[in-house]
Amino acid sequence: MGTLSKSYPHHRNGGRMAHFFGGLHDALQLSYSHLPDSLTQPIRHLPKSQHIQYQFALIVSAETASRILKFYFPDGQKEIQELYQSHLTYIHKLAIDNCLVSLGEKIGQEVASEVIQRAKSDRTRSSEQVKFTNKGAGNWYGTPSTKDYAKRQWRPFVLDHPSQLRCGPPPTSWEKDMKELRQFNLNHTHSDIAWKWKSIPVWDQWLDKLVFEYQIDLAPLKAASIYATFHIARYEATLSAWEAKYHYMGIRPFQYDTTFQPLLIHTPNFPGYPAGHTTVAGALAEVISYFFPGRKQQAVELAQECSESRFEGGVHFRTDNEVGLQQGKRVGQAIISHIEE
Repeated sequence: MGTLSKSYPHHRNGGRMAHFFGGLHDALQLSYSHLPDSLTQPIRHLPKSQHIQYQFALIVSAETASRILKFYFPDGQKEIQELYQSHLTYIHKLAIDNCLVSLGEKIGQEVASEVIQRAKSDRTRSSEQVKFTNKGAGNWYGTPSTKDYAKRQWRPFVLDHPSQLRCGPPPTSWEKDMKELRQFNLNHTHSDIAWKWKSIPVWDQWLDKLVFEYQIDLAPLKAASIYATFHIARYEATLSAWEAKYHYMGIRPFQYDTTFQPLLIHTPNFPGYPAGHTTVAGALAEVISYFFPGRKQQAVELAQECSESRFEGGVHFRTDNEVGLQQGKRVGQAIISHIEE
């Protein structure tokens, strides 16, 4: 997915990771219903390629993934098909029963079709051009990208409506927040964490490490469940934050004080309140803490570091970040409640 995103950057869609991993999870869950319980337990012996559970997961995942990827990256169909064929070659080398291969392909096709149908109607492909003028009342102004403004109307997976967990209104004056930012800039000319959180997929890299550290790669369905929940949490947190952003139109620091120079140089071109980075961080910290309770403190600290990074970078007021963390936490809790039902 990451390689395709770089190769075809014009195919932007905020929901594709949630759909991709959600689809893999649903396909694996359906495929497991066709296996006896004894074959759906975590793989305890190696090589895992000899285990029917692993073999079936390979077939189902390859079929599901290739179809969803072709939908999101139509210009990359040749590349995707070549990758799919290489997987099929490997699968055939494992001498898997042809009936199992046919069943896996059928399941993958059915689930991918359902995922694509939903993706066509979830509004993540929508565009809307708007321009907000400077009204001098502490509101954000500018011309956001057509895709960005549409995020506030994405169709949720879990929440009833994008505004369901909307935070309260911003402060009537940003002067206290602005004073703190000015003071930070007087004492600092650089922020390592600001550039870290701008340039590195911190949460994704950490989750990958946790999955292998806890040997969850030996339990395909559990791994799929974790990744699906993780990416759906990010999706729900994003639409929740963007709905609130365009509802409140919170001004950015460089607009409030036109002499202020953020350390991150470029401020994102959309309203600031609540902060998107920290809303997502709050949700992902909840999800990771749920699946890896022994890492809860680390997850909380990471979310707080993310929050601080946006303040130090000068693109957000501290209030933006703190409110975003709390809104994200509520989103994460709502998702956990949903999967426990």
